[in-house]
Amino acid sequence: MKPGATPGFLVSGFEHLFFFLSLLKQNIYTMANFTNKLINETSPYLLQHAHNPVDWHPWNDQTLQKAIDEDKLLLISIGYSACHWCHVMEHESFEDIEVATYMNTHFVCVKVDREERPDVDQVYMDALQIMSGRGGWPLNCIALPDGRMVYGGTYYRKSDWLHLLKQLHELFTYEREKLIDQAKTINEGISKLDILNNKTESPVPSIHQISNSIESMSKGFDTDEGGFNGAPKFPMPVILEYLLYFTQYTKHKSIKQHIDLTLKKMALGGIFDHIGGGFARYSVDTEWHIPHFEKMLYDNAQLISIYTKASQQNNNELFKMAVYESIAFIERELTSPDGAFYSAIDADSQGEEGKFYVWTYSELQEILGNDFQLIARYYSLSPEGNWEKGLNVLKSVDLPENFAAKNEIPVNSFLSLLETTQTKLLKHRNMRHRPATDDKIITSWNAMMIKALCDAYQVFENSGFLKTATKAANFVIEKLTGEQHSLWRTHKQGKSKINAFLDDYAFTCEAFIALYQITFDEKWLTWARNFADHVFTHFFDKESGFFFYTSDNDAPLSARKKEVVDNVIPSSNAVMVQNLFMLSKYYSNVQYAQTAENMLKKMAFEVINYGRFYSKWGSILVRYHYCNKELTIIGPQAMQFYAAIKNIGKTNMIFAVSETESNLPIFSNRYCEGKTAVYFCENNTCKQPVYSINDAIELIED
Repeated sequence: MKPGATPGFLVSGFEHLFFFLSLLKQNIYTMANFTNKLINETSPYLLQHAHNPVDWHPWNDQTLQKAIDEDKLLLISIGYSACHWCHVMEHESFEDIEVATYMNTHFVCVKVDREERPDVDQVYMDALQIMSGRGGWPLNCIALPDGRMVYGGTYYRKSDWLHLLKQLHELFTYEREKLIDQAKTINEGISKLDILNNKTESPVPSIHQISNSIESMSKGFDTDEGGFNGAPKFPMPVILEYLLYFTQYTKHKSIKQHIDLTLKKMALGGIFDHIGGGFARYSVDTEWHIPHFEKMLYDNAQLISIYTKASQQNNNELFKMAVYESIAFIERELTSPDGAFYSAIDADSQGEEGKFYVWTYSELQEILGNDFQLIARYYSLSPEGNWEKGLNVLKSVDLPENFAAKNEIPVNSFLSLLETTQTKLLKHRNMRHRPATDDKIITSWNAMMIKALCDAYQVFENSGFLKTATKAANFVIEKLTGEQHSLWRTHKQGKSKINAFLDDYAFTCEAFIALYQITFDEKWLTWARNFADHVFTHFFDKESGFFFYTSDNDAPLSARKKEVVDNVIPSSNAVMVQNLFMLSKYYSNVQYAQTAENMLKKMAFEVINYGRFYSKWGSILVRYHYCNKELTIIGPQAMQFYAAIKNIGKTNMIFAVSETESNLPIFSNRYCEGKTAVYFCENNTCKQPVYSINDAIELIED
């Protein structure tokens, strides 16, 4: 008899008894009779699982110690509130008594909201990719009691999940050394993923090298529909920003045409909500038509910035419309009474993906009456449905002005009809059962939205955008800032918690610098500098010259990561480089400038060879070459001077403006009583000051 056979049989017998008793229990009690440790959390995603029969615990020191004390494997399940397949697996497995009983008996079960704890998600996602070469959510991992992963995957059907758990429990009980060896191999792999190990500096790549890299990237462009070839199709705003900066300074026509095509196709496609505004996560097809219907704050924030900058270059009404309607969506559906921004809106309502957003042909016919036929043609509607089950997803066939011309309708009349249609359909849609809103407030995502509003205000000068941005920024200061210029990660139900991560600091610095650049209120720069100094104190790694993702105030995970690769959200280290370059100008701080330049040089090889994954670094490289001019205006008419000349150089210039004497180092020895002076500097070399608007314009144009 093989060792362990008899104990295994006995365990199996006890399991069947447990299962039999639990199944009887399931017939007597409803799900509401179960309450686990997640009931005390604030995350909507965790609260969704608070009444599962699984004895879920939140990720904290007590939970990890429990696994060690009880000598049990950790079962770590990571997801987020708008994750469709997370909901599916919950219903199939985590609400199932048989599955829950096995999990509770043999594992310490941990639920993690990846948006609250991106550090935990990052470590286990890296481990999964080493093990299987793929990733995604739900992310389900099995780890040793000390937290080192031994196995992981994404979605599992109930039968496969139970089979996997039984195998791993048997291995842990009778052949533990195999799992320990597996954990060791995975951990070694994680350390090898750190491309910063022994990284040396390279010369800053030239614009010619950057151009060649982008030309290579362009081989993957979808020249018919925009974006990259294949499906699903993601907007990838980080890459779009890189391309946009590149064309802004180099005037590269074919890349510019591709950006315009991509933005046009997305704004006309079903990925954009033509009734309520805002962009969905991605489209499942190649034509931007059928979205995965969840709406994320960070996607919309970045796309608002991209469409704003593209509109600035083109004076494009479609792009402006996308900005205004997306901001209206954020203000209407993702803004708290305190002025902060919620995280996401779910794809599902009443158990069906997209149900809130789609329409039957007859339903629209009844709502719109005499206007229906024209609207049906414009939005690609069909009696059979342009999606599945006879349902329609609205997608514009052309620009409104082109459609009006082809149908011999006055453009203004058609635009008015579209506005009336949207109002009617929005009113009707709001009577439906709404998808769930993840109303936790995440610091980094709020900062991204503040930055987007600043960008929009700078171009469109809509005072409402500035008001919304300022209110949210004040919320960050009042509710999300702790002692010694620290930040919290999240806020919900009046409670801020979890030490902030590098992206929270990086994006908040960026947002506050942007606020200074449109208000010239120096308190925003002061906050940005204080946050940057906090990052140097608690996140900086002297060995690599980069910043860790987690603070040294946090309990260590199995690996302490540095984030340099862009994902849907830019790399936090790249954003910090951009911040340090900007702050070095305002504060004449050599440490900021040298740290940023050294980091940029160390990433040169990746940007040139793998630009698609290091696009934020690429954006910074382009600006490093071109955005190195400073315009300082100080004196009683400073704001008047700024208003007259700001549009001449705002694409490649750093502005500092003050109507009074200032202690900000960039203004040092530049104030002259009764005069307004304009100082123009480039590459640390300054020209003689001028004292009139006309002379300032001439100075800039020369």
